[in-house]
Amino acid sequence: VAWEEQAEDRYNVVLLGVQKVEFGKATHERPYQQAPVRLLQDRLPESPDVSHRLQRILTETARTLLTVQGQSEEQVDQMMSTTEAMPMEVVTNWACFLLNIEPATKQSLLELDDVALRCDQITRLMAGRIEAMSKSAPTAPPVTAPSRLN
Repeated sequence: VAWEEQAEDRYNVVLLGVQKVEFGKATHERPYQQAPVRLLQDRLPESPDVSHRLQRILTETARTLLTVQGQSEEQVDQMMSTTEAMPMEVVTNWACFLLNIEPATKQSLLELDDVALRCDQITRLMAGRIEAMSKSAPTAPPVTAPSRLN
């Protein structure tokens, strides 16, 4: 999608894709640069039950966050309608993009290979946002995030 040349023959490259990759050293053997690319695999929980439970807690927390942020019920339902059919790692990454956090923090979350850990950390950040937003709106009834696994 975008690139920026850095010092010492390095580049920042922004791509839009469905899987993480790692770039090898670029070569200048042709009129354009080439680099080997290796697909990186996420580590999913071994138990499908654990995956489903973590994903359910994450999506419930995301729903609460979107509601607290002022999204209408119709908008939230529309956003959430497809998450049940998505793989856990896709839902987890989607939830990360909902968070208004520093890019470096978001990047470090997305780089975690362990999807359960990434999911838990994103859920905790969302729950913290929900709590902070609920406290800053004293006239609104308290909103609680769904319980999560410890």
